[in-house]
Amino acid sequence: MNPLSADRLIFFRGTSYATRNPSYDRITTLSDTIILTRAFSGGGSELVFSKSAGIPSATGTVTMTHSGSNALRTISINAYGMVDSQ
Repeated sequence: MNPLSADRLIFFRGTSYATRNPSYDRITTLSDTIILTRAFSGGGSELVFSKSAGIPSATGTVTMTHSGSNALRTISINAYGMVDSQ
């Protein structure tokens, strides 16, 4: 994520962010105190779930860290689309 601007999550409709239909975008801007780091297979920056089966385009983790307390939460996504939070 870009440390110079607010981290955000963008839920979009389409096969990729570049080819999405922006009229369906749902953007959630996170607090400046939340830092996101991601580690997806293949090193990509986006995660797309298939419409029919929910299979993800990549597997890996997203870690949210609170900059004040250093508390963190890790979200893992497996090859079947199962999401687990620790």
